[in-house]
Amino acid sequence: MEQHFKVYEAFGDQYAMDNRGYTVVAGSARADSVSVMLPFRSRGATVAAILRAVVAGRPLRLGHPNLSPEVISVLDALKSAGWGTQATERLIALAPPAVCTPEGSVARAVPGDKIEAGTLACALAATKVNGRIEGVRGRDTGSINAQRASETSLRYPRRGVTHRPTSATTYSHKNIPKHQLPRSDAL
Repeated sequence: MEQHFKVYEAFGDQYAMDNRGYTVVAGSARADSVSVMLPFRSRGATVAAILRAVVAGRPLRLGHPNLSPEVISVLDALKSAGWGTQATERLIALAPPAVCTPEGSVARAVPGDKIEAGTLACALAATKVNGRIEGVRGRDTGSINAQRASETSLRYPRRGVTHRPTSATTYSHKNIPKHQLPRSDAL
């Protein structure tokens, strides 16, 4: 978590830790570029930095990034939403789009597991687009189904984000030929 905290500090955020976990309070809104150099290729800190830049609408220069499939998928989603993205083993550079409301919806196939699906869901939410994530295994959607059952909603009024799950569909794959399987929606 130290790398995540380093990312938050670079954005001017404050964090506090206690026996229940940690909280982060976003710093004041600014438009200048943020530069962070990670000491090692942390996947979580890389994604945290990217999504924090998107939420803040600020340019980012992230040194020593992790370029795992889920990070590349997030960068692809951002690029399709109008963000300027460049990624090398040494640096990820992001630039916000001129307009943050792309037309239509974005579709992404999950290249791996539930962590990658969650990362893509965060990227879709952060870029304020409608999206569909395909290829999520039914057993990995338990928390989405539980959230739907409890009618839980998440609100971040300062950021203009509200999440109210309306549906989550899971399918049993037993005895169904692969070519006849319906697509699973994670969002």
